[in-house]
Amino acid sequence: PDLLGLLSKARQLGRLHAFEIFDRRCLELVLQSNSQVQDPFQEPQSWYAVIDWELNQPDPLFPLAEDYDNVIVAQNSEHSKSLWRCREYISEALRTQRKVVKFDISLSPLKMDEFLKAVESHLSTKYPASELFVFGHLGDGNLHVNLAMPAFFDEQQSALFKSEMDMFMVSQIKKFAGSISAE
Repeated sequence: PDLLGLLSKARQLGRLHAFEIFDRRCLELVLQSNSQVQDPFQEPQSWYAVIDWELNQPDPLFPLAEDYDNVIVAQNSEHSKSLWRCREYISEALRTQRKVVKFDISLSPLKMDEFLKAVESHLSTKYPASELFVFGHLGDGNLHVNLAMPAFFDEQQSALFKSEMDMFMVSQIKKFAGSISAE
């Protein structure tokens, strides 16, 4: 999906407070690990955005629905909380369900897609049983990139995975003119 286009349109509609993104793997992990969270979408999507903003107009759905499918607007505060849970429980789900090497990176939003394709390609080639989980703040260019190692890795394999992924990620962050951020 065109997340940058959605971000741009959301900024036009009002004062943006938050523009959080996460991939399908993150949502599936949250759904598996937390019974308080329900999948709000009828059809799975590759990416999701949770947006919080003060609107300049009364009907926020109309301008977004013109260009984007599966737009959900919270109907009340409880509905809003349930949508935000999809994003807020990702860290907990990763911590309890996967062994991950975590990177908080800052990167131009214009380079994120190409960066993530490079990471996914390397990970699937070098460690096909591993998984990539990505979520973050698209508006300010901050991503949480989580490289989940295969569950069957022993301590030595885990250390090697971490070492190799550290070197690879630093090289990619440098290549794409990003930085490691401390959040």
